[in-house]
Amino acid sequence: MDYIKGRTLFKAWPTYSLYRKFMVAWSLRNYVRQLRRLMAPTSTTPPGPISVHGACTCDLTSLIGQQNLRGPFEFYSDFVSLFNTAWSSAVKHSKAPQNHPSRKEQFEDLGPQTLVLSHLDINPRNIIVDDDDRLWLRLNQK
Repeated sequence: MDYIKGRTLFKAWPTYSLYRKFMVAWSLRNYVRQLRRLMAPTSTTPPGPISVHGACTCDLTSLIGQQNLRGPFEFYSDFVSLFNTAWSSAVKHSKAPQNHPSRKEQFEDLGPQTLVLSHLDINPRNIIVDDDDRLWLRLNQK
């Protein structure tokens, strides 16, 4: 990742006019639309975090506390099934009342879905405004 000189959108935002704020929002909308058009061939690159070292595992241990729940997942439906099963198990063992909303929370399985690239942390501190007022999404790499 190249170093981009500039300031974060968090710092720049208060100085912008209403028109400039609208243009920033429109540009970010277009960035997200472009990202969603990018698809990796599942035969060579399984879905998961992008890394210069290859595919990364999707570790759900911190979320649901089970060591054997990892990706990368080949299909969206695999992740949905795994998460919903683990979530149901965790809620069942919790002390939440039977009518608690968390017992109904599930990922919706929409059938076969194409997996697309997502940034997952688009917020003003991860957007750089360079000296020419162009926007750059910061990638946080491990």
